[in-house]
Amino acid sequence: MNFNEYRTSDLSEAVVLKYYGHKVECVDKSERRAQFCFERQKGTDEILKGYRERALLVEPYGYSLCQRELKDRLYNG
Repeated sequence: MNFNEYRTSDLSEAVVLKYYGHKVECVDKSERRAQFCFERQKGTDEILKGYRERALLVEPYGYSLCQRELKDRLYNG
């Protein structure tokens, strides 16, 4: 286990991390469900906490662009 990495199979959670500036390191498709890999940064845990507590605000168009990029990477990359 790499403590400097955060992995999630939750697409919405991955989109939020990307939206808040986290770079997608990889998309691991070796398991039944694909996992998005991110480098854990200084604010990663705070963003995840805000996501789970439904306390984050996002700009809709920016969020949809991030979602489109991740889906493209998931299905075409």
